Amino acid sequence: MDFLKDTTFDGAVFKSLQHPKVKIESKAFFEVDFVKCAFQEAAFINCRFVNCTFKKCALNMLNVMHSQFSNVVFEECQAVGIDWTKAKWDKGAYLRAIHFIDSTLNYSSLFGLKLHALKMIGCVAREVDFGGADLTEGVFTGTDFAGSIFTKTNLTEADFVGALSYNIPPQDNIIKKAKFSLPEAISLLHSLGITLVDSDGSTS
Repeated sequence: MDFLKDTTFDGAVFKSLQHPKVKIESKAFFEVDFVKCAFQEAAFINCRFVNCTFKKCALNMLNVMHSQFSNVVFEECQAVGIDWTKAKWDKGAYLRAIHFIDSTLNYSSLFGLKLHALKMIGCVAREVDFGGADLTEGVFTGTDFAGSIFTKTNLTEADFVGALSYNIPPQDNIIKKAKFSLPEAISLLHSLGITLVDSDGSTS
């Protein structure tokens, strides 16, 4: 099986591939596992990923132009600076599109995407653009969102328990039935101009 020459892969396991800045075009991956692979600044163009897993991979600045993702998990990956809006999102696949676990996603963009039930668990997602995205029923537990943008984002029934450093103005986003935990949830009140006062009169 030749990763660079073959066009369709089913059930394959690729370990320690080193292909930074490579251009991969028009390939299909079904139930493929990528382990400790390096694809920094690479381009996956017009590719299809179904039920695939990336574990401990280097994917910084990956170009996903016109590629499709369905139930793809990124675990312990470095996935900084990826513009996910360039991918091709099937209307029927968005419910289980991509999930991130213990990964670094800084400076990426999910602007305007409809990704219901997205999982972003235990990640570092600083300065990520979630503006206008529909992330209904998303799970974001334990993730650091310092500097990330939430504007006109649909977070209905989303789970932010244990999440850190988020700035989600309730007046600018949909947060109906979303879950937040203290003390981080206090930021929701601060964004409304509300001052919290302790029983002794001191402010929080």
